[in-house]
Amino acid sequence: MKIEIFDDSMIKIFVNSNYLKNVDFNSKEEIVLTVKEVIMKYKMRLNLNGFYKVKVFVKEEIGFFIEIIKLDDNMYSDIVDLKVIVYLEQKVYFKTSDYNILPSKTKIYYLDNYFYCDVDDLLNIYSVVEFGEYVYGKTIDLIRSRSIIV
Repeated sequence: MKIEIFDDSMIKIFVNSNYLKNVDFNSKEEIVLTVKEVIMKYKMRLNLNGFYKVKVFVKEEIGFFIEIIKLDDNMYSDIVDLKVIVYLEQKVYFKTSDYNILPSKTKIYYLDNYFYCDVDDLLNIYSVVEFGEYVYGKTIDLIRSRSIIV
């Protein structure tokens, strides 16, 4: 698991699929319950209180990409209210500065000194994951619209 805190209003959490062995990746209800459990487990460490929109990008082979966006403060310091939105079957790209680790027979995008490819095109994501990072959501649209294909 990886947690990134950008400021009081944005937190990102990545939960590796190895921690989600018992989760049905096709059940939105089960995904919502699992995400709420993860967030509530770390509520105190993340200093959460208030109303949050939680976006969950699901990629079964990789895990959950969770974005926690604060919408409103709460006058009670111990209350957390979560509106969880699950995005199934979304594209996830792999971002790297090393072109040579990407497969040769796939569509590779180039933007701002980085190379991107669909993680579905990588035969073994775990062999290259240390050389880059995952991107998802609106970033995919930006890559597709502004990049060049190499």
